[in-house]
Amino acid sequence: MNQSEVYKQPLGPWEKFVLLALLDYGKRAFPKQETLATKCSMSRRQVQRSIARLKAAGYVTTKGAGKALTYHVNCAHMAQVGAPNRRRCCAHMAHQVRLIGAGILTSPINEPNQPRAADAAGVGWEVPDNMAERIRARDPRADFAAQARVCRRILAQHGLTQPEAQRTWLALCAAWASTGNNAYEVLAKLTLGLEEARSPRAVLLHRLKEVAA
Repeated sequence: MNQSEVYKQPLGPWEKFVLLALLDYGKRAFPKQETLATKCSMSRRQVQRSIARLKAAGYVTTKGAGKALTYHVNCAHMAQVGAPNRRRCCAHMAHQVRLIGAGILTSPINEPNQPRAADAAGVGWEVPDNMAERIRARDPRADFAAQARVCRRILAQHGLTQPEAQRTWLALCAAWASTGNNAYEVLAKLTLGLEEARSPRAVLLHRLKEVAA
């Protein structure tokens, strides 16, 4: 697996650091968490949280425990999630070359190859057009489908019902539109430390009130 694929993933910076560090060892790795922390200039606790998020998002699986703990990087999942970003980037560049050749300048929001947010996100996970335009103004290569897939999985693993998850997705997209931080990055911050909570769902819903406010 080419490590450049990591940069195409809808992950936060700490998760990308840890994923890159794991890939230094190959698809299967068994480094100590202290070693990963040193490689990534992170605390051991940060490494543990990043690995937990990578596991929740389907990028990493583990086997064993203690000194026998082995990490497996799911390269097939990485390729699947990163492919839409890669295809869109190539289409975007080709389109820009044609526009430059014709002497035309256009906004990325109005490009003909840009899929509608409602089509990309899936039924029940549509992004309103006005919100999608605001997001693309900050992030022209925004991949709603990949972001929705990862967020759906994480929200389900934290016990949110389908309606709760869909409302959360809209709140995350609203934050994406106003800050430029993609939905997964916002969600990653909200889920910090939830593995220690007695009721992760209740804590997450409480934290989401601040995002929606």
